[in-house]
Amino acid sequence: MQLKHPLYGKGSIIAVNNNILTIHFPSRGNLDISKRTEGLEFFEEEKSAEQDEAFSMSQMERTLRKILSEYADIQQTVPMGDKWNGGVIILQPGDPSLKSKEVPIETFFHKIVMVRDRLRVLEHN
Repeated sequence: MQLKHPLYGKGSIIAVNNNILTIHFPSRGNLDISKRTEGLEFFEEEKSAEQDEAFSMSQMERTLRKILSEYADIQQTVPMGDKWNGGVIILQPGDPSLKSKEVPIETFFHKIVMVRDRLRVLEHN
């Protein structure tokens, strides 16, 4: 359903929650507005042939999710080579009087992945 807002112009209702409408305005994006806002004009827009072929918002969202899942930089979990299962990494300090440290390979790579993920979050923020 379409509506006309006195300040934002024409928009499409994409969700209704109690007395709140979530409306998509081409110039402003999605906004939550009360149903009781004065000056709202509701109308059904006549569909042309072009609009019949156009995606609905839910179709657009599904398509976008599919594209992102196929082409995003989201990697699958790949199992480690069999020869490395149960292996350890030995960290030997330069000073021979100090004790070396053994770290399971799975733990080592898990920590690297966690640091990478935290850097991505930090970069995003």
